[in-house]
Amino acid sequence: MKKLLFEVTYIYLKVKLQFSVFIMNQVDCLILGASGKVGKYIVKQIQENKILSQFNNFILHYNSNKIETNSPRFHLLKCDFTFQEEIDRLIEKLGNFNIQLIINLASSFVESPITKGWDEAQKLIFSNSINQMYLFTKLINKLEKFFIIQVLDVSIKKPYSNKYFWYSISRLALFGFFKTLKKNKLANDKEIKFSLIFPKLIEENRDFEKISLLIDKLSKNHKEKIYII
Repeated sequence: MKKLLFEVTYIYLKVKLQFSVFIMNQVDCLILGASGKVGKYIVKQIQENKILSQFNNFILHYNSNKIETNSPRFHLLKCDFTFQEEIDRLIEKLGNFNIQLIINLASSFVESPITKGWDEAQKLIFSNSINQMYLFTKLINKLEKFFIIQVLDVSIKKPYSNKYFWYSISRLALFGFFKTLKKNKLANDKEIKFSLIFPKLIEENRDFEKISLLIDKLSKNHKEKIYII
């Protein structure tokens, strides 16, 4: 009986070690907001092996619009950034991957004038900034080294003052988070680096292409910079 128990324990530890080595050898990319317009374009480019070819797996986050893909390299994870408990579940699932790059496209672009009800304004701010900060803070504590490509909005430089008042505030808050993170000791010790992209109006395929090519370039050189495109 003892011999059998020893053999079972030995096999379990061996398999666990092999799995750990496998995880460490693979290089994975997390795309937040992968079901949006820019996200779908980037996923299509990945499927056609045009960008981000150095990664083994892609974890595609979505909220309501599920992404259609049959590739074994794509792993779909649902999460509503409005709820912190859903973010906790997302973080737990991310433990199965060796994430080296995070592309954050997650954003709710909705009309939100200053007269909008506070409950709705608060929900937008939590979804677009506070809970995203919560996610990144958890990942910084959990992971040792990764690069973030954060796609924001040109409204941070020229805020939408009327129809999109609370939207602009929510994105400005996330920008402030990254500016402060730049000087954070823990993030620097762990080599947490990031670049910020501020796209202007995204209307045509060439706009999507410009963003995807820049993301591909940054995924290789990890250059920390602010880009307005």
